[in-house]
Amino acid sequence: MLRSIISDRCFFSTLFRIDSELAEDTRARGCPCGGALHVADYPRKPRWPHDISSEHQHRLSFCCASCRRRLTPPSVRFLGRHVFAFPLVVIASALAQGRSGHPLALLLRELGVDRRTFARWRTWWREVFPATRFWNLARARFSPPLDPPSPASLLDRFASGLDGLLSLLRFLSPLSRPDPAP
Repeated sequence: MLRSIISDRCFFSTLFRIDSELAEDTRARGCPCGGALHVADYPRKPRWPHDISSEHQHRLSFCCASCRRRLTPPSVRFLGRHVFAFPLVVIASALAQGRSGHPLALLLRELGVDRRTFARWRTWWREVFPATRFWNLARARFSPPLDPPSPASLLDRFASGLDGLLSLLRFLSPLSRPDPAP
């Protein structure tokens, strides 16, 4: 199922629609200083197993007309400054969970992910993600608890298929931007 999502060329259009909704929510809240927000999108080249049209190669963002602060909404397409598309990090990590050796190498080759990159993702899921403020607040939503949390266990808690993946990406979208300064 997850492999078919990766090969679906309309998938990024769905993700862009969700990102647009998240951006509109950010714009509606406005800047904390009360200034008007102007579009300040910036280019990104998310890696994905097949070509992504140019309309999906920018991150939605805003800039305040008064204080010049950048306000970047959450995203289901981009995970912070990571090069690979956010869904690919989740899908590849979920598919590879529990695999080792040749099948894992085959999967990574198919997805265009270097094994060292995947090792960094695995470290992020095992060490960095459980320590985030986001997860420390969100973990209470899961009963029984997810300990440790993993992409596969998170996907299991959401509906199966495309809807489940989109729900999970929406849930994880706060991770796509840096935490605001305290």
